[in-house]
Amino acid sequence: MSIPPPATSTTSADVALEHLLATPQHFSFDAAMAVLEQVAGNRPLSDVIRFHTPAGLATPTSDIVSVDALPDGTFRVVTGFGGLTGHDGVLPRPYGALVDEQHRARSNALSAFLDMLAQRPRVQFAEAGTKYTARSIAGSDTLENSERPIAHALFALMGFTSRNEALRAGINPSYLLYFSGLIATRPRSAERLRTLLEEWTGAPVTINQFSGHWTGVPADQQSRLPGAGAGQFCQLGIDTVIGAKMWDMNARIEIRIGPLSLASYRSFLPQGSCHELLTCLVRTFIDDDVECVVRLGLKQAEIPPLQHDAIRLGADSWLPQPSNRFTDAFDAIIPVAQRV
Repeated sequence: MSIPPPATSTTSADVALEHLLATPQHFSFDAAMAVLEQVAGNRPLSDVIRFHTPAGLATPTSDIVSVDALPDGTFRVVTGFGGLTGHDGVLPRPYGALVDEQHRARSNALSAFLDMLAQRPRVQFAEAGTKYTARSIAGSDTLENSERPIAHALFALMGFTSRNEALRAGINPSYLLYFSGLIATRPRSAERLRTLLEEWTGAPVTINQFSGHWTGVPADQQSRLPGAGAGQFCQLGIDTVIGAKMWDMNARIEIRIGPLSLASYRSFLPQGSCHELLTCLVRTFIDDDVECVVRLGLKQAEIPPLQHDAIRLGADSWLPQPSNRFTDAFDAIIPVAQRV
């Protein structure tokens, strides 16, 4: 019921590098450079990467054709663009034909010389790509996640002016950043709320958008038959309501979570360790003017027997049931309080 801690930067860099070396064609140029820059650490890209141009005039199907790790700690990167020769080379075609001819003669002297001339512009292009992207800002190690410039932009997209406002709402800013893509998207939908809660709880979640409940009708709006006094709201099939309450299908949303284990179930109950965060996440996603309840489910195998102990009636206690009960218990309904 909690987001796993992010992997260390070293572990993340190693895993990303393994993917890059194995499937370089799946990476865009900027993404590949970001991975290699992270591996390089404090070394400039010019000391880590050696760019090369593929032979021939065929158009590569990806930005990165191949990436090879060399024994001296550098990387040989073959890119599908930016060379002096090749399908988009700036030199006349005869130069490309001459390079191909020398390759067939097993001589790389000319292509190596041309790659050396193109090395500096390619490095500058790579550095510009890693500098002016959100990825480079988010990947900075000098600031805490919620203090980075990209975090301020994400908070604004979610409707928060700052990290401190998120803290006042009762939510760890890291949770908001993790779910920023779902919270910032408009219009907000039940499917996105379901995805958010399933990711956080690790349990099945269903949302009934038309749960409905009884709504009180003010005395001055109740139906009265014509008589000694003036009648009102008494047209059958149009505005007549019998009684002081009416059933409103649009008045309430019900969030059904579970079935859960007994420990997880109790953590979502009021005074449980996860109840406040659940309430804050739901109210961040749903406006306060919409009534919302959470229906918690407990796995049938974990329904506790009735005990004369500290139990909460209507929450985690059930009357003895037949031993052949095969249904999970979805009996606890908890109102989601409005934000203060």
